[in-house]
Formats: sequence, structure tokens, C-alpha cells
Amino acid sequence: MSRAMLRLSLLAAFVLFVTACQITVVPIPFDPVVVATINAQDSTEPTPRRDAVTIAPGETLWYEVRVPVARDLLYGEADGNGLRVRWVDRSGSTLAASRTPRWFAASVSAVAASQEEAALATADLRTRSIDIFFECFGPCAAIAPTDDRFYLEIRNLSPTLQSFDLYVYTFDANDQNDRGANDNQTAETATRFSLADGPQGGAIELVGDVDWFHYTGSTERVLRFSVRDELLGLMLQFEDGFSLEGTTAGLTTTVKPNERFRVFSTLGRAGPSDSSGYSVSLP
Repeated sequence: MSRAMLRLSLLAAFVLFVTACQITVVPIPFDPVVVATINAQDSTEPTPRRDAVTIAPGETLWYEVRVPVARDLLYGEADGNGLRVRWVDRSGSTLAASRTPRWFAASVSAVAASQEEAALATADLRTRSIDIFFECFGPCAAIAPTDDRFYLEIRNLSPTLQSFDLYVYTFDANDQNDRGANDNQTAETATRFSLADGPQGGAIELVGDVDWFHYTGSTERVLRFSVRDELLGLMLQFEDGFSLEGTTAGLTTTVKPNERFRVFSTLGRAGPSDSSGYSVSLP
């Protein structure tokens, strides 16, 4: 047998050996060391699941969170200073993270420290009360509870020992157009409105949330768009691309019959409705 034929024979044997074997990749389950397993509270007036938890500088605490009752929003909140909260699913993928009571984003890098955000990380330890707008008093993040188990990370980013109260709770979306089976996430499911319907409102309560509206009036009108917090980077954008930046003072344009537009965060942020809320009106 020639050298070339021998080489081909050996190659063929190798191919047969490899194809006869099956390599199965088994993903490594995400299994952090948790300090406690807690149930999410089904309430719009949550109480601490853990009180006065101490956490050392640079320390990370993991909690396994069970969701007996799944509503639209599942919140994790740490009422303390210099902290970061992060939701993680069973595979270890980050779902949302935050360093402030006012907004959260989809990744840790999106909530990196800055002077502005460090100032916002100070917790507000007032008594929580029912309001049409919901607010957090410490760093918080919300996710849609599509599973019955998640992991919540609390990390102390400050150089000193900290203490916090831990809240984990679920409730229906404050945005009536995104509550339960309602959904105006696409142009086809846009919320229809006219002058007779009065001002429209909503909130970007989950990362990636988009709210669509469809003006059904018969005449062209002035449209005003205003937001509760400019840090979320909310924008109103028509289908032709024309857009209005969200400001607390409000900006105006005109809307024509049958026009549709969407409201979303240009920064990929979301937040409790007290800060992510906005108003669309026909003054």
C-alpha cells in the first residue's frame, strides 16, 4: 500500500470513529450558595421579607425566590445605600439590574457607577403608601415572572458595612394597557384613543416594554407628551420616524387621523411607575 493510500485509510478510520461517538453537552446548572429561600409577597403594600440584613463591603448575598402567585411584575428591592440588585434566572442569565430606586436595565454593565447614579442610590426609608404611581425606596428591579423560581443578588458596592431591608413582591402592572391580558406592545394592538377618551397615560415598567397608541379622531390635533422622570430616556415616535423627547415640562406636535406612535426608552431602561410614567394628551 502506498503512503498516500495508507494516509487515506487512517483518515477514513478516524472519521468513522468520530462519527460513531456522540458528544452530549450538558449545561452546568446555576446553583449559587443562597442565604435563604423566600416567597414573593403578593401585595401592593409589601413588607420586608428580611429586616436589617448586614452586608460587608464588596459582599454578595444570594436569595432563591419562589413565586407562588405570579402577577405582571416581580420586584426585588433592597432598602439601603450603596447596593446593587440583580435578577438571575435558573440558567444564570441576568434579567434586570439596578443601583437606584428610579430605574433598572437589562445588564450589570448598563447600571455601571457614575456620579449621577451614585447619588441616586441613597435609599428613601419613608413608609410606603398606596398611590396611582408606585415607587421604590431603595435600589429595585422588576421582571415578568415567567417561571416559579428565580435568584436575586444583593451586592454591596460601597467601601463600608451596610444594612438593608429586603422586599420581594409581585403585583399587577400599574399601566392599565399592559395589565393582565391587555397588551399594546405592537402597532397592531395599539391603544386606540380620540379627544373624547381624554388624556392617555402609561408606564415603561419592564425592560424592553413598548407602548403603542392609535389616534382615531377625525381631525388633526395638537398632541402633548410629558414624562415623570427624564432619567429613563423615554421617547414618543411616530411610524414615519418623527419623534418627541420625553421631558417633564412636556413637548407638543400634531397628530393626524389614523396615525400611530409608540413610547419606549431610548436607553433600554424601565422603572416603577412613579418614575417610568408618562402622559399623552390632546390639549
